[in-house]
Amino acid sequence: MNYNDESLDIVDIIKYFIAKLKIMIIITLAVMIVGNIYYLIKSKKYTSNVTVTVPTDIATYADHVKSEVVLKDTINDLNMDNITTKQLAGYINATVTSGTKNLVIKVTTNDASLSEKITLKLVKSYAEYLRTNIKMKNVKIASKVNTSTKPDGSNYKKQFMMYAAIGLVCTFLFVLVIYFFDDKIKTKKDIEEKLKLHNIGEIYKIKDKKLYEITKYNEKQFKNIRKNIEFNLVGKEPKIIMITSLKEKEGKTYVANRLAESYALDKQKVLIINSNLRKQDESKKKGYSDLILEYKANTKLENYISKYKSNVDIIYNTQVVENPEEIIKSNNNQKLINRLAKKYNVIIFDCNNIDELNNPFNYAKYSNINLLVVEYNKVKVEEIQEQLNKLKEDNKDNKEDIKITGTVLNKIKE
Repeated sequence: MNYNDESLDIVDIIKYFIAKLKIMIIITLAVMIVGNIYYLIKSKKYTSNVTVTVPTDIATYADHVKSEVVLKDTINDLNMDNITTKQLAGYINATVTSGTKNLVIKVTTNDASLSEKITLKLVKSYAEYLRTNIKMKNVKIASKVNTSTKPDGSNYKKQFMMYAAIGLVCTFLFVLVIYFFDDKIKTKKDIEEKLKLHNIGEIYKIKDKKLYEITKYNEKQFKNIRKNIEFNLVGKEPKIIMITSLKEKEGKTYVANRLAESYALDKQKVLIINSNLRKQDESKKKGYSDLILEYKANTKLENYISKYKSNVDIIYNTQVVENPEEIIKSNNNQKLINRLAKKYNVIIFDCNNIDELNNPFNYAKYSNINLLVVEYNKVKVEEIQEQLNKLKEDNKDNKEDIKITGTVLNKIKE
C-alpha cells in the first residue's frame, strides 16, 4: 500500500466503516424499531378542512379566523366550556391558496369527529364575522368539510423509510465521530508518523486454524519481515531477535513461532526461547530459568532443548522465578547465549509484554533486533508512547543503546 497517497485517509475511513459494520447495523435497526414504536404509540391526529372564498384579498383577514370573537362564538355554539380560546387557536391553521381568493381552514385534534364539529362551527362563525364586523359581502363557504378517516401521516411505508434514513444518518455520524477521536493504531502510517518507529511487516488476521504454521497465505508476509530484518543486520551473525508487545494476546508468540518457521524453510537452524521467567510452561524437560541457574561449560543442552519443528528447536520455561532481571543479566546467561549463538543461525526471544514487571528489554543486551508486535485497533498511540518514554528514562544510565528496531502490525482486518 502506498502511504503517500492522498486518498489514504478515505481508504482508511472506508475500512473502518466496514470493520464497524455490525455496530452500524445494530444502531440503524435500533433507531428504526424505536422510531416505529414511537409512531405507533404516539397520540394520533386527525384533520378537517374547509375552503372559504371572498371577493377581495383574503390574506389581510386570514388571521381573523383566530380572533377572540370567532373563537368564543365557536366555543359557545359547541358548549365546549372545558377549552380556552388559546387552546382552540392551537388547533387551527389557515392558509391562503396562492393566486386565488380562497382561504383553507384546517382544524387538527386527536379525535376525528371533534375536528369535524369544530371546523363546521368555526367556518360559520368566521363567515358571519366577515359579513358583520368587516362588512364583507359575497363570503362563501366554497367546499364541504372534509375529514380524514386515517390519522395524519399514516403512510406506514413512508414512516418506515424515514426512520431507516434517520438511523443510517445517525449511525454514519456516530461512527465518523468515533473514527476521528479513535487514536488506536490501525495503519503503518499511524506507527511511522505518530510514533516515529519503522514498521517492518504487516500480518493479516487469521481466519483458519491451519494458519498456525507457515502457508502460502502468510509466507510472503513473514518473508517481508525477514527481508527488513536482514536489512538491519547486514554483516551480523547470528540473528538474535527479541520480540515483545505492549499488552497480552497481541500475537507476539504467533509472530515468534511463524518467523522461526520462515527461517527454517530457508534451511537455517533456529532456536525459540520462551523468555518470560514469570510464566510456567508445560514440558517434560527442564526449562530456561533452570538452564541459566544450572549452566556450566559442560552442561548438556539437549536436556533442556525440545524439538519444535524441522530446523526449529525450543526452550520452554518450566520454573517461575522471583528475581528474573538478576537471572537474565547474569554471567551464566551471557555464557549460555554465547554458546547457543555458535549452535544456531537464529535465536528468537519470545518475551513477556512490556507492561509486566519483568522488563523484556533486559534481553536487549543479547539481541541485535528488538521487535514490538502491535495488534491492529487494540493499542492506543499514547499507551505506546508512554512506554517508550519510560523505557528511555529507565535505560538512560545504561551503556547499551536499547531501542525498538521496528514494529510488526498484527491481526489486520482485510
